[in-house]
Order: sequence, then C-alpha cells, then structure tokens
Amino acid sequence: MAASFFKKYVVNILDRYYYFFLVGLVIICLGAGYFFLIKDKVAEIQKVGIVDLQSRQELHDSKLQTKNSLAALENQYQEVSQYQLKQLANVLPSQNELPALIIEVKNFILRNNLQLVSIDAGTLTPIEVEPSGLVQEMNISLSLAGVESYQGLKFFLDSLSSTLPLLELTSLSYVDGTDAYTLNLTTYFQ
Repeated sequence: MAASFFKKYVVNILDRYYYFFLVGLVIICLGAGYFFLIKDKVAEIQKVGIVDLQSRQELHDSKLQTKNSLAALENQYQEVSQYQLKQLANVLPSQNELPALIIEVKNFILRNNLQLVSIDAGTLTPIEVEPSGLVQEMNISLSLAGVESYQGLKFFLDSLSSTLPLLELTSLSYVDGTDAYTLNLTTYFQ
C-alpha cells in the first residue's frame, strides 16, 4: 500500500509540475549539448577571430605607414617650384632634335677613338608626367668596338654621362675575348 501511495504521490507531482520538469529537462539537454559538443568549437572560432584581428591590425598599420610616406612624398612634390619645372622642360630636347642627338652620339664615339658598328634608335614611348604634361622616352642601342681595357670603358662611360647628360645607360653587354660592346641607352624628349 505504501508503494501505491508513493506512486500516486509521484504521479500527482509529475502531473502538477509537468511543464517545469519539461523545461528543466530541455535546459539540462541544451547545457550538456553545449558543454560536450559546442564549447570547443566556440573557443576555436574565438581564437581565429583574435588572430584575424591581429593580422588586420598589422595590415592597418602597414597601410597607415604607406599613407604617411605618400603624404611626405606629396609634400616634397609640392615644394618643387614652377620655375624648377620650367627649367626641366628647357633641359629636355624636343622631338625635332632627335636627329641632332643621334649625330652628337656618333661624333662623341668617334672623338673617343672608338668604332661605331651600329646604332639603332627605337620608337618614342609616351610617359605621363604631372603637371608639365607628356614626356617621351626612346631607347637607343649602340654597338661599338675599340675599347681596349676596363679603364677605357669606364672613362668612356664617365665622359658619356658628363658630356651627354640626357642619356641613361640601361644595360651593357660585351662579347668575351673581343673589344666589342653593346650599350642600351634611354633618352627623354618633350
């Protein structure tokens, strides 16, 4: 009889507090699921977020440094006066002076007691330069012979850069065991 009374008592409590027991059971299942299944994944995601935040902070710092260096460069550019830009425009020859430059290079080589094997002037390539407008560059390839030593070549290149300052040496090649050299030069025109 005590067992049947206890059974009725338990059934009565379960019947009366059914929703509380159901909610408690759901909370226990959700809590156990979180701790056994989800907690480790959430921790991993949070760690990845921290690493991503650090890398983004480093990227932001590098972009900020680049921005600051560009601002400094822009300030230097603003300090260049219009007078200096006009002087630069006066130094650069016009496109009409191209044949005279080729003849000047040829005469320079002959004055240095070298033999001009070939000269090849490329096409003009436009370069956008602010604010003065358009500047064009042209590549010139020279093949010459008669350079007897390294010192002779060095003297020739030094005098080339001081006598004809509008020429920039971009590459130099030679054939081993000969006195033949090929020079690739770049010059600029308005």
